Amino acid sequence: MASQSAAAAAGDDEDEDDYANDHPPPPPARFGSARPAAHGSNGVSLLGRTARSPSPALGRNIVEPPPTVRSTSAGRPAVASRPTTTVVPPIKTNTTLRTPSPIPPVAVEPPVDRSRQKRFDTGHLNSRESTPKREASALQDELDILQEENESVLEKLRLAEERCEEAEARAKELEKQVAALGEGVSLEARLLSRKEAALKQREAALKAARESKDGKDGEVTTLKHELDCAKEEVATAMEQLKEAETETKALRSMTQRMVLTQEEMEEVVLKRCWLSRYWGLAVQYGEDDAQRRNKLVRDMSDVIGEGNIESMLSVEMGLRELSSLKVEDAVVVALGQHRRPSIVRQFTSDLSHEEAEDVSFKQAWLIYFWRRAKTHGIEEDIAEERLQFWIGRNALAPNSHDAIDVERGLTELRKLGIEQQLWEGSRADIDQDSSAIENH
Repeated sequence: MASQSAAAAAGDDEDEDDYANDHPPPPPARFGSARPAAHGSNGVSLLGRTARSPSPALGRNIVEPPPTVRSTSAGRPAVASRPTTTVVPPIKTNTTLRTPSPIPPVAVEPPVDRSRQKRFDTGHLNSRESTPKREASALQDELDILQEENESVLEKLRLAEERCEEAEARAKELEKQVAALGEGVSLEARLLSRKEAALKQREAALKAARESKDGKDGEVTTLKHELDCAKEEVATAMEQLKEAETETKALRSMTQRMVLTQEEMEEVVLKRCWLSRYWGLAVQYGEDDAQRRNKLVRDMSDVIGEGNIESMLSVEMGLRELSSLKVEDAVVVALGQHRRPSIVRQFTSDLSHEEAEDVSFKQAWLIYFWRRAKTHGIEEDIAEERLQFWIGRNALAPNSHDAIDVERGLTELRKLGIEQQLWEGSRADIDQDSSAIENH
């Protein structure tokens, strides 16, 4: 019996090896797809089993071991087939994906390794026990496939649940963003409405301003024309003002040249006195000439004349006329001839009263011109000396020597041209003042 059992076990092992070599395991079936049909009689039973709908027992995850395949031969020990575990995922109709309850692992006994047992001749056993063994091997393969499918489905469920959670989180985030965007849009809408209202108000104001402007365009044009005319008038007035200022400056310069200075007026008065004196003496000691009397009256009236350049010219003309007629020499001769004889006079050189006045007058004349020459720097080397000399002689009573010296002094004054130099210097100062005024 022992030898038969060992031979049977060896035969079973060889049958399993031959079946595994002749029939490779089918490919793993995908969840929800039809399983391929198996070849042979075993394939028919497997096809029928896979094509059936899952039984309630599979839905409850109940593990039912297959029945033991017994040998028909007497005396052979029963060969226990490998226990199988059938796992079918529960069918859920709810849309919410949830993690299924964990399936407890089913212990599967490993196949009995009988390689160490002694092998016997299994020719007569192959024909008897090949069919149950093949069926058990197919069931085991199907169980493995189902278990792999179950694990794949569980993995897909887990991934789907993770994606669902991510989608929910993303949806919440999107809801928050949409809410924030809605608030921003509402705020922007309010701002736009305010801007629109402001623009409408501005448009109304511009329209009113345009209407009022259209009514005032004519007035503005008229005012512009009047303004241009006023500008032209102002420009013309400015030109006329400049011309008037130029003419005024020229007239002022001319007036200043025409008007005599204080010293020049003093000189004019002194020369008029000279003319009046000698024309008076000429009338007194000369013939009764009506022309000379009229000349004397005219010279006396000119003494109080205006202090302008015409007075200076008239005085110069009178002096030239007096000199050309030699009135002065004639007066001196007449005074000498009418000198009264006096028994009390001790010296023949004493002068009469008229001659003494004439000498004093001429000394005053010389003092005046030499003082002015000293002031204006004319003949500086002799001006001071001549001035002091005539001042000293004028302080004493005049005599005949003074009369001779006075005539010499007048001759020297004419030769040096003191009067002409004084006139030119005075005119030069006036020209400088006029130029300064014109520049300003």
